[in-house]
Amino acid sequence: MLELTHTLSMQAASLAPGTSLNVLFIEARKLRNLAGFLGETHSGRISHDQFIVHRAMNVAEGLETLALGGIDVVILELSELGRKGLKPLFQILEGEPSIPVVILSDCEDDSTACQAIRAGAQDYLVRNRLTGDELLRSVCYAIERHQFLCSILLTDDLTGLRNRRGFITLAEQQLKMARAHRSEASLMLAFVDIDGLKQINDRLGHEAGSDALCDAAHILRTTFREVDVIGRLGGDEFGVLVLDASKDNEATMLRRLNENIQALNQENLNPYRLSLSIGVIEVNPNGADTIEDLVDKADGAMYEHKRAKGKGKRRGQNRI
Repeated sequence: MLELTHTLSMQAASLAPGTSLNVLFIEARKLRNLAGFLGETHSGRISHDQFIVHRAMNVAEGLETLALGGIDVVILELSELGRKGLKPLFQILEGEPSIPVVILSDCEDDSTACQAIRAGAQDYLVRNRLTGDELLRSVCYAIERHQFLCSILLTDDLTGLRNRRGFITLAEQQLKMARAHRSEASLMLAFVDIDGLKQINDRLGHEAGSDALCDAAHILRTTFREVDVIGRLGGDEFGVLVLDASKDNEATMLRRLNENIQALNQENLNPYRLSLSIGVIEVNPNGADTIEDLVDKADGAMYEHKRAKGKGKRRGQNRI
């Protein structure tokens, strides 16, 4: 790994003081040729405009690096575009959709550039027209543009949580990172359902139903930690990937969830009482299950909880 420093002009994009970007080059040429675009190579921190550059010789090696986490943007060289086409780009976007990709190519054909952008690249740069400022500006803008698009595509408008696509994408990324690091950390996945949302909608109107969804999102935010992945999976269903379950066992988590629900209901600010059913499963990061598989299993555990809660109500018991 090389650490490269370049000070951007006032017209170019710049980094906030004290920040750095991890850039992964996936290319066939020697890195020192690309370093010529960026300026002199340094071994220490010189200024706040800091780029930490990583190199992968091919897509497979690049995906391994991405699985370890910490990469902010990929610069993919497609010098042999005629032979490979856009297959390397598709492989990266499929393997790590949350990371923006900038194409660097010798091909000056505008139709090829448009094809790459339509396929999901954030920018298309022609090598022999490129300057250092243009490359770094492209990297900064690609990250900003990708984050903006992700905030639109991966966020639930009503609750502000991740939507189903966002949850699956980020949870899969966390699972890949745990597997790449051969982590022994204990993970849990929770599937949460609002009890009686249809009745709230029918009796009090859809505005009250929307309030209940937002209340549930607030409860989950206060119950779980900021590092955990929380999303609305659709309708009245939510998912949570707990990243370090060793700090919070299931009983402690459920007790905190119950306390937060009770505190909300005791405020009597709504014409309904919020009630949640939850299913929790342990996750083996080194197992073969995908996040979709795990969500299905946690969904089954949630229905077991909902049935047990229904029996408990008939017996006069008070549950979440």
